[in-house]
Parts: sequence; structure tokens; C-alpha cells
Amino acid sequence: MKSFWISCVARSSIALALVCALALPGAAEAKKKPRPREELTNFLLGSELSLWLVGAIGRMATEQEIDRYLGLTADDEAEAFIEEFWSRRHSAESVWPAKQPRGIYEVRAGEADRLFTEGARLGRHSDRGIVHILYGEPAEVKYEVASRPGIGAIEVWVYPKKAEKGLDGKSPKRQYFFAKQGEFTVETAPPTRRRLRPSPFG
Repeated sequence: MKSFWISCVARSSIALALVCALALPGAAEAKKKPRPREELTNFLLGSELSLWLVGAIGRMATEQEIDRYLGLTADDEAEAFIEEFWSRRHSAESVWPAKQPRGIYEVRAGEADRLFTEGARLGRHSDRGIVHILYGEPAEVKYEVASRPGIGAIEVWVYPKKAEKGLDGKSPKRQYFFAKQGEFTVETAPPTRRRLRPSPFG
């Protein structure tokens, strides 16, 4: 009898978990892994539109939106899609365009291009640019001399414990670690030893 009740409870728990996963919007999206740059490029579109998903937009978009955009074959279709994308994210909290997600994105993307562009890669497409666009400026920036060979100084961005949710609807991690590897500065694993010092530019 006891094993029968345990079996019933187990089956009920599994069924409830499946219902929740299907019913809650974004439940599956929360676990999605960012796609690499080449998988977010639509080579059938013009140069700027082809890279529209690369960077923060690719983190904000759902898998269905990404697949739809990658299936477009004409620039006018892409432009209409972008208008629809932002209209779905329109906030009723403010009437000012600059306070809307699109306005915030455009301002931060411009800042990222100015601050983080390296070589031919725009700052908005860089790892630091993505974090900056999604969550804004960090509360603090620190540096550490890397202990691993081939890696430059590690730049650490620190966000408050109760930071506001970003453009992707998620809270930022407490810390992000970046280091120069080859031509570009990329997100890297946390350093094993902490000898952090505040940024002289912060």
C-alpha cells in the first residue's frame, strides 16, 4: 500500500512539472543557451540587417523569434519583423521613447560601439557590449593580473545584489569576468586567485 501511494505521488509530481513547463511562458526560454555569432547571422539580408540578432538582441529574442528572423529573405520583411519585435516589448510604464526598451537599447548600443569596439567588431556585438546593453553600467569595475598564460588582465564587472532586471527580463549575475584573448576581449571564467583593484577610470 505504501509503495502504491509513493508511486501515485511520483506520477503526480512528474505530471505537475510537465504542466508547469508548458503553461509558464518563458519556462523553456530561461534555460536556452546563447547561439554563436555564425548561427545568428542571416546571410540573405543586407549587411546591417544580417547581423541584427548578433549580440544583445539574440539574448532578448525567443527561440521562435530567432528562427523566424533567420528564415527571412528580404530586407523589408526584416524591417517589419524588427518593428513587431519592439512593439511586443513596449512598456506601459512610460510614454517617453527613451524609456522604452527600444530607446534604452539604442542608447546603450551606441555607448557599447564607442567603448568596446575592437578591430572590425562593433562594441554592440562584443561580450562586454552585450552585458552593457542588457544590464547597463556595472556598479564597480575591478582588475586582476591573470595567473594563466596567454590571458591579459582580467576585467571584473560587479553588479548590485538587488540589481534591476535587464532588457532580457533577467537579473544580471553579480560578477562578469572579461579578458583579452587574441584580437578581442571576451567573457572568461572567474580567476582562481583574487587580487582585485578598483578601476582608475571608474
